[in-house]
Amino acid sequence: MKNLIKNGLPKYLFFVILGAFMLLTTGCNPQKSEAKKLATHFIKEYVNEDFARHTNFMKLDSTYYVTDSVIGNLRQQADTSRLFKTKIAYGDEPSTTLVYFLQAKLHDKDGEEHLLTFYYDLGITRLLAVKGN
Repeated sequence: MKNLIKNGLPKYLFFVILGAFMLLTTGCNPQKSEAKKLATHFIKEYVNEDFARHTNFMKLDSTYYVTDSVIGNLRQQADTSRLFKTKIAYGDEPSTTLVYFLQAKLHDKDGEEHLLTFYYDLGITRLLAVKGN
């Protein structure tokens, strides 16, 4: 670093480049923003008010381990869960084995924590399933 500054790279330019690099590597993730937006809409629409007091979203990630049958099972479990108000409207079954997921921690009126996992299609345009723990 000192060699760069000594050999003619102006000090301010070095810090501008360093700042730009840090901003690019830690900046906003548009995929996570879209996933959070879909999850927030889902929570407002389908989660019982007693469970939706406070929400913290985790990291957006992907997995190959969610098959069509797993999605079908997750949908059936959600239909009978006391976390949700009504039968949930989902997007179509995925056309790929890769899906994205986002976890959210909800706190109910008694302060008890509940974990929801949202599964999305590859473009993060549709919610495929939700799992409540």
